[in-house]
Amino acid sequence: MRISVRFGGKAAGASVVVRAARAPHARPYEHLGSPGTFRHPAYGNRRVWVEQAARPFLFPAARATRERAVQQIDQAVERALQRTGWR
Repeated sequence: MRISVRFGGKAAGASVVVRAARAPHARPYEHLGSPGTFRHPAYGNRRVWVEQAARPFLFPAARATRERAVQQIDQAVERALQRTGWR
């Protein structure tokens, strides 16, 4: 997992990037931060599908620390601007 930060225009912000090869279960379990279920093949058998409860973990953590993250991003941008001479 890593954080990807972008500055500029409409795409400014931070996003969490997870490599599917290292955590194939992350996206289905996260379920876009909503409770509910997702379906998957039982033990890889595509003829037998089962439902499993989602267990969101990143969205709740991001919501809980949103204000602190915004402050730290603002501070990082200010430091970068000062180092480059823009401020």
